[in-house]
Amino acid sequence: FFMFASWVGPHPPLYVPQNYLDMYRDRPLPDVCGAPEWSARQVPSTPENVEEFRLQRIQEAYFAAITLIDTHVGRILDALEETGQIDNTVIVFTSDHGEMLGDRGGYQKYVPFEGSAHIPMIVCGPGIGQGVCDTPVTTWDTAATVLEASGVDVPSDHPLVGRSLRDVATEGGDRTVVFHNNPGARRYVAAVNRTHKFVHWYNGGEEWLFDMVGEPGEQINIID
Repeated sequence: FFMFASWVGPHPPLYVPQNYLDMYRDRPLPDVCGAPEWSARQVPSTPENVEEFRLQRIQEAYFAAITLIDTHVGRILDALEETGQIDNTVIVFTSDHGEMLGDRGGYQKYVPFEGSAHIPMIVCGPGIGQGVCDTPVTTWDTAATVLEASGVDVPSDHPLVGRSLRDVATEGGDRTVVFHNNPGARRYVAAVNRTHKFVHWYNGGEEWLFDMVGEPGEQINIID
């Protein structure tokens, strides 16, 4: 069998059952990342970041939405265990984008910063070893992973099919992943490997280079 289970959340407008909201009400939550002064090309400001109180409530709702999804992912895993299929099922948990959630004074996606572009990617199942792989991957790699697990040859020339995550984890080594965004003034192309991230902005040609090992907060542009 193949099952694709997709949730819209966590995503604005962040509708979450009250009992999940109550789990995080007035709890201490992670501090946001500030914006450096060397570039005006930051995340657009939105009305939500005017008051600290509103940021707290938005964060609470975001974490509550994640917990709600955790609950329902758990229901799927429980069903696989109860029917004896958990050890014969490859499970991929991922997302299409992140959320700035107040970092750099902005919200939502569209930007090359880690809050927006660095997403969950968890894989388990037969033949998948335990541990953390720090080689960059993309959502396109999930297509190759599903095909390989199904015994189907993975096409090497398809523009939307990457590499099997099993192969990436087994072979290790460095890899450069390229991603981009098109809308208006925020149009960019970026490349990331294990140690650095490069960003080129089409509008104006501004370029950034970040040391993702020494300074993962992306506050220092070392392009020069």
